[in-house]
Amino acid sequence: MKSAKELCSLLITRGLSELTDEEEEIVVDYLENIGIEVELDDTPKQLCTSLLQKIMKDDIKRLVPITAYSNSLLKLESEKQIKSNQQKMDDRIKRKEKIRYAKLEKKLISQHGDLPGCEISDNILPMFQFIYDPILGINNGILTSVVSVPDTMYTKIFKTLSNPTLEIITIEGRTVYVRIEPSKNKNQSSNVIYMSGLVSQILNTQNTYGYVKVCKSLPYISHIEFTYLGSEDQMNDDFEYLLKVLPSIVTSFSSLSLGMILRTLKDNRDIHVIVNGLSGDNNKPIFAGLLPFGETNIPFDIHV
Repeated sequence: MKSAKELCSLLITRGLSELTDEEEEIVVDYLENIGIEVELDDTPKQLCTSLLQKIMKDDIKRLVPITAYSNSLLKLESEKQIKSNQQKMDDRIKRKEKIRYAKLEKKLISQHGDLPGCEISDNILPMFQFIYDPILGINNGILTSVVSVPDTMYTKIFKTLSNPTLEIITIEGRTVYVRIEPSKNKNQSSNVIYMSGLVSQILNTQNTYGYVKVCKSLPYISHIEFTYLGSEDQMNDDFEYLLKVLPSIVTSFSSLSLGMILRTLKDNRDIHVIVNGLSGDNNKPIFAGLLPFGETNIPFDIHV
């Protein structure tokens, strides 16, 4: 149902020839709410003239031809409606995209046991709580993906392995592979693992629970395939920018796995890409792998 202002503007500009009883009641209620007395024998046009003159005085502080003012109100309402419809359309598109990306992430993560990746060590570890530490993983201003584990756990792992990687699978189903650092907190609980900002970003949480496995080895990555999380037009706008920034984003991680979502900012706007494919040294698909140390030019593709 249209508002009292819109109904009266349509009546004055002959967009409506008459008001229905229900529409007239809307106008009367509006007038009474703003303190204007209504006579029983007032015609719809008289009611609307009173309403629009009152609004006009409050809005522009002067009286102008009522037809011209009505037209300006209708134009404003039309612009609002167009904007509202566009926002609803944008929201529907975003909801559909969010569902599609969630399905893609789940599909990629489900390949965990089907493709080569983490070669598990003999270490059997319990469930841990993962807590974001804003100081962890910042080296000379550069963010890295790392976790801080309790001292006893660190000693046990490095007693038998020289360059291990930790596989984290949260209760939400997200997976990440990270470097391990000893605890810098003397009071760190034996069932708590602190994570750096990058790890927190990938897991999309600052506090969660999950399981860990120690990888004694991971294959090396030779090629990465990204899917851009957005429309084709948006990707065309962001493509050159991504070609410049993705290499430095990738090298901030010690390893990648399918389903990982990487984020960056362009003009204060979030840009997301998901790791949709990884190849190992033999160019065969892998689920997770290490980035060759010091390598900044690993080939990659981006598509929608």
